[in-house]
Amino acid sequence: MKTKPILMLIFIYISFVMPSISTQKKDPEISPFVTYITHPDSKLRASVSTKRLKEIDTDAVLNGVDSFPAVPSRGDLPDLHVCSTLLVSCIDFRLRDEVEKFMRETLGLLDGYDEVVLPGAALAVTASTPGHGIVDNSPTAPYYWAQKYYDSLFESVINAIMLAREKHHIERVILLDHSKCAAYTLCKDHFDPANEVNEHKGELAFASKRILEALKDFGHFPEPIKVYSLYCDLNTPGQLTFKNFHQLGVETTSKL
Repeated sequence: MKTKPILMLIFIYISFVMPSISTQKKDPEISPFVTYITHPDSKLRASVSTKRLKEIDTDAVLNGVDSFPAVPSRGDLPDLHVCSTLLVSCIDFRLRDEVEKFMRETLGLLDGYDEVVLPGAALAVTASTPGHGIVDNSPTAPYYWAQKYYDSLFESVINAIMLAREKHHIERVILLDHSKCAAYTLCKDHFDPANEVNEHKGELAFASKRILEALKDFGHFPEPIKVYSLYCDLNTPGQLTFKNFHQLGVETTSKL
């Protein structure tokens, strides 16, 4: 009888497949400007990562190997000369993999963006302005070196944007801050950890305006340059949330 195998398949589907489907956790609703990266067991992920890193003697590799073969993401990689985006992100080691994944999978920018990596990201643009960086910048003050360092970064960021525009024809700049940022704790004027999100919102908004004003001073672009402000929230265990705070654009008419 052919009915027995069919009944057996129905029994297996009802008993094992359907419960599995119904108990799967649904992904949170994702807006175009909020992306969630969730790890079901962040502690396990961290322990596995730590174990893997301990098995690699980094100094031995760097001192003992002359070349490191790698597989390119695409065959025409050497011939690419145009990208759409310059990302200004923080140096924080915790977010390297997650930021790359967000840029690649959520924003669709595989081999599609330049990157400037600086402590504090938006703070690198704003800290040289009174009321944003360290108040006491005398040589005897704590973290005096940091203030001197930040004083030079704004011009470096603007130069990087102009170079990326001239050579890679970028259309947008993305500023990416994150929570629990040591640069803000050390170098932000009167930083309030209890009001962390609003602190970053303020710096990102000011950084965006300062960049656009500087670009106006240096010249004009044939197409609008957009500056987006993103914020990576690490405060939920096992989950990262990339949030979009605002977008600013400058309308221009002539070539830089």
